[in-house]
Amino acid sequence: MASNVLVIRTRIQILTGIRWRPTEPQILFVLLFTVYFVAACYLTLVANVIYGDAWSRVEIAYRILSSRDPHLAAIGFIWGPLPEIPLLPLVALKALWPQLVTSSLAGGIVSSLCMAGGAVQLRGFVADAGLSRPFVWMLTAAFALNPVILMYGANGMSEAMLLLFLLSATRSLARWLRDDSLNSLILTGVFLALAYLTRYESLGAAASVTAAVALVSYVRVRRAGGQLWAVANDVLLVAAPWAFAFVVWAAASWIITGQPFEQLTSGYGNSAQVGSIYVNRTRVPTGYTAWSWTLVRLMLSQLLLLAPALPLVPLYKVGRLSRSAISLAVAAVACIGGAVAFIVAAQVAGELAHPLRYLIGVVPLAVALAGACIAANQSRQHQEGRRAAAGLSVACALTLFVALPTSAFAMLDATTDPWSFTSNRSIVSSAPDNALGGHLNWSNERKIAADLDAMHLPKGAVLVDDFLGFPIVVSSGDPTQFVITSDRDFETVVADPKGLGVRYILVPVPDVLGSLDAINRQYPGFYASGGGFASLVNEYPATGVNDTTFRLFRIN
Repeated sequence: MASNVLVIRTRIQILTGIRWRPTEPQILFVLLFTVYFVAACYLTLVANVIYGDAWSRVEIAYRILSSRDPHLAAIGFIWGPLPEIPLLPLVALKALWPQLVTSSLAGGIVSSLCMAGGAVQLRGFVADAGLSRPFVWMLTAAFALNPVILMYGANGMSEAMLLLFLLSATRSLARWLRDDSLNSLILTGVFLALAYLTRYESLGAAASVTAAVALVSYVRVRRAGGQLWAVANDVLLVAAPWAFAFVVWAAASWIITGQPFEQLTSGYGNSAQVGSIYVNRTRVPTGYTAWSWTLVRLMLSQLLLLAPALPLVPLYKVGRLSRSAISLAVAAVACIGGAVAFIVAAQVAGELAHPLRYLIGVVPLAVALAGACIAANQSRQHQEGRRAAAGLSVACALTLFVALPTSAFAMLDATTDPWSFTSNRSIVSSAPDNALGGHLNWSNERKIAADLDAMHLPKGAVLVDDFLGFPIVVSSGDPTQFVITSDRDFETVVADPKGLGVRYILVPVPDVLGSLDAINRQYPGFYASGGGFASLVNEYPATGVNDTTFRLFRIN
């Protein structure tokens, strides 16, 4: 018994003598998360700058738990599921902190966590290559403090999560290129799978990474006199995870919706949205024609403003191309560059619009390539060469900071960021022409929700397609009063709203995206006349930059 007590006391003494000391990555994560989270609170709670895509994802998570018909399949299959999953525990706390849902702050929390994690991965990516500590921190700061990174780390959009997984995949791939670790190769495939379940442009990264692995593995096998089955093994290890995610997500969509690729076939998918926004399938908004020089020039200006150092990096004289330098460059180009190339190709072809955020990947790409140049310069041996290399490395790192003012300019310019510049300007200016991006933003949808709540309607009394009506649903104190798109009887109710107990119908003006509204598609002309079975109660004209004009009809 005495010996047992002695052992316990010894263990207690050992445990009490342990002091936890945070590592540099942990300190960096906490610091950046705090910065991004404070920015998120300012955007959503003070400036009232809430991005529609971010808020719609919060609404998707909210309807899974709190709608008239809560179920997991309400997550939808048009977009990847991962951006909504971490929102679920946050939206469940709406009773304690309503702004998590009503102001989309839950999205800001998730994006802050993801972007801080992405910065930690980028720091590890360049540190793994052997860069000296000052250069590691300079490159990390050039990424983390870029205004575009700061904005999308705070606004709840899915870019932050995409960058987290792409940077994680890039770091793992670079490790495999340096030391041929199979664990790193498997992790690369896993992170690419997570990136695919976040945003579909990561298919470009998956394809290019798989091709790079096949090429590098083939060269290694040929040099070592090995068998070609080793190449197939490497390709399988990196491709299996993302291919599995692709197949499983498509199969789940097919089983539940009847279509494996809802983004392409759904009435709300990217193809449908492109068709409603564009004048025709060969023109993009604001007059840029697909495959035209004017469109290419616009995209070049976006790329150069986001990463002005990118075309300068190859001009720096570097020393011997060490294995570390090659691993940084190849991994970054294959992974991040593959995703950017996918987006650029889709935009030039007129399949996507051209918001600045789609090209956010060039920011870490430029940092990674600068890191490759610095790694190559650090390999110089003789004293005079080391001095010259150090100067060039410092110049290369400092060039990245030019992107801070140029990115801010791009975000505030109507040409380079036509989709978000008004909201962005309202953050830094109180001028009257920017008020629409500030205090009036989403005021129309919030007024509709308040008016409906004041009527104390029963469950399922209001029919609304939450494709555009999502701000009304999340702003309401009683989401069960709505029949929304994810409800399993939605199509049945739309076909016979009067017979199934609906009292009111909310419908957006049937132009641009409003033409995709299920009620406008089911009853052409309903917005103008009520379809012969409903009477107009009120019209809510759009007031803010993101608002939609709605009409409320009462069924006769």
